[in-house]
Amino acid sequence: GPSAGGGLWVEARPRDGELCPICFDALADDAPEAAIAELVRAAARAASGAGPSAGGDSPPSPPPCTHCAHGCGRNFHAACLRRWSIARRATGRRLECPACRAAWRRDDPALPRDEEVAAAEQASEAAGSRDEGYLNLAALVPGTAAARDTSTYSPWLEVHQRRRERAEMLGSPP
Repeated sequence: GPSAGGGLWVEARPRDGELCPICFDALADDAPEAAIAELVRAAARAASGAGPSAGGDSPPSPPPCTHCAHGCGRNFHAACLRRWSIARRATGRRLECPACRAAWRRDDPALPRDEEVAAAEQASEAAGSRDEGYLNLAALVPGTAAARDTSTYSPWLEVHQRRRERAEMLGSPP
């Protein structure tokens, strides 16, 4: 069916025993019910005039799971998608489904707020972000080195790296 933006809308796949494609942990079957319960509690607080719970103007928490609505319909933990999205945007890459690469919907409540993305971009710049042909999520996992460990790689890697560095210094292709 159509989405609010007029594009194709794909329903979420059933989550029976499905794993999150990002972290490979099981997707909780009660996730939608927990999100609905939180929305009901928030609506009750708003109706009673109590406002948001302790914490002031904090935005509503994202749902526990989300899905690719413009492509494959796969389910993801919202927290996993948030981390993936922050890392993706911090490197200037297009926001797309991690599984099928379809454009991700911009109205997904699981997506990070602009200030979260700005903080990740600053951390990425401070760490000297570089495109190594893969999305390095090390900055989002505490205690993980940002540099790739090549100690177990073939000795030919060093030969090719030296050739590439030499070609870059001379301004010619490797």
